[in-house]
Amino acid sequence: MNLTPDQARAVNAESSVAVVAGAGTGKTHMLAGRYLHHLRAGLSPLAVVAVTFTDKAAAELRARIRTEVARHLPHHPDALTELEAAQISTLHALAARICREHPEEAGVPPDFAVLEELESAIWQAERLEEALATLPESTFERLPYARLVEVLKALLAEPLLAAAALARTPASWRELVQDARRQAQRQVLSDPAWVAAGSSLTRLSGPADDKGEIAR
Repeated sequence: MNLTPDQARAVNAESSVAVVAGAGTGKTHMLAGRYLHHLRAGLSPLAVVAVTFTDKAAAELRARIRTEVARHLPHHPDALTELEAAQISTLHALAARICREHPEEAGVPPDFAVLEELESAIWQAERLEEALATLPESTFERLPYARLVEVLKALLAEPLLAAAALARTPASWRELVQDARRQAQRQVLSDPAWVAAGSSLTRLSGPADDKGEIAR
């Protein structure tokens, strides 16, 4: 494989390696090389896990690995066959396989199913409505229903940020709001457009009793 020095270092590392790179920099090419490195070390494709984020990326990675194995390991004919059953997939597919093969350890029913994106959104909306229905009416007197739904959806979309937010007690809210206001004010006052406008308003002042001046 044609690899840059950095890619070769990552591919042939004998221990764990983390690679940080932007789009179009050859990560898939490097991952295929890393996979090939493990096969050359004697591992079967069935003993190697390769995961990515999207179905498209997983299909591309599998195709790239298949090409490299056929080119560089012709003496290992079983490798191509084993690749068809190898775990080269998305993170979600890997998690689903683990749950299917070990439902008791995973704490899921044996007949569980993975929802599609649309099904997941519908299920979440239904559970949210059920949860909101259990709240007393006094809750919505203090926070409108639509606003509460908006907040809860935002928290569900960012579970890590939600955990940090919910760990805050009401005693710290006033200080947090004041900090946010000060930060917003600094951002406005440092904006070039606002600085220029402020300068213009200062230079172009008129008589104090002028109606235009009052408006300005």
